[in-house]
Order: sequence, then structure tokens, then C-alpha cells
Amino acid sequence: MRRFGISFAAALLSGLLFGVLLRVVMGIIALAYPEMASGFHWEALLMLTVLGMLFTLGNSLIFTCVMPVLPDRWATRGLSYGVANAAVIGTPFFLSNPGGELFGPQAFLGVSLFTLLFVWGGVSLSWTVDKLERWVAVGRIGRTRFTYASFIVLIVPAIIILFNIGREMFTEIIPEIRNHW
Repeated sequence: MRRFGISFAAALLSGLLFGVLLRVVMGIIALAYPEMASGFHWEALLMLTVLGMLFTLGNSLIFTCVMPVLPDRWATRGLSYGVANAAVIGTPFFLSNPGGELFGPQAFLGVSLFTLLFVWGGVSLSWTVDKLERWVAVGRIGRTRFTYASFIVLIVPAIIILFNIGREMFTEIIPEIRNHW
């Protein structure tokens, strides 16, 4: 319960940055290919930030379950998890390409940047989990309560998000891949 609480709290922190970086990646693609740009909107930044936090929260459930079989150091653990995440979740997303934005001349830049973002998300989550584990390990009772509170508050949303990611993978992304290929 404590480890999941740490992972969920870490997911909110790293997910916040993941969402902002998602917007940065989209901005880089828009700068390179201005004909695809729709402009900057605060609502889009907020939506992508919340989306990044939710995706990372659902992803942290898997990360916590597979953490015992991953390497011990946070950097190699995060890198291996990020690469696996890019392969398992990123590749079907790229192949389905919901809006068609990753096909055409911008495909190389878009797929490269999004792949780096998936890998970075794994490294960021691993680093944040490591830092929070060290912070909680000091042994203050309030810090341990924080992990239990994180678990209690975030376990149901994490399960729902992970379920929805899986459902979307099988009901939307895989059929879309079949349509494209």
C-alpha cells in the first residue's frame, strides 16, 4: 500500500511535467510545420497537462507492479520502463494515429519526439518515485501517512484510468490500425 501511494504521488508530479512537455512537443512540430499549427490556447495546455497527469497516474499502477523485475537504479529502471512503455503503448498509438498528424512529411519529427516523450515519462516517473521513497524512508509518521492517503485517494482513479487506456487500446486503436494497414 505504501509503495503504491508513493508511486501515485510521484505520478501526479511527473505527470504534470509530462503534460506540459506534451504541449512543447506539439509546439515544436507546429514550428517545424506551420501549416499544421492551430495556435496556442491556454485551454489546450490545461487539457494536455491534466491528460499527462491522468495518463501517468494510470501508468504508475503498471510501473509499481513491474518495479520488482526492473533494474535497481532509478535511471536504468526508468529507461527500461520508458522504452517498454513506448513499445507497448506508443507503437499502437503511432500506427493508429487518431488525427492523421503523424503521417506525411512531419512523421519523422513527430514520431521521434513522441517516442522520446514516452521514454522520458518512464525515467521521470522512476526518478520521482525514487526521490519520494527516500523522503518517506526518513521515518516520520506524517510522511508514511501521506503515502497511505495518496493510496486511498488515488487507487480508484488509477484503476479506472488504466482500464480506460486498455479499453481504448482494444476498441479504438487496434481497429484503427486495421483500417490504416
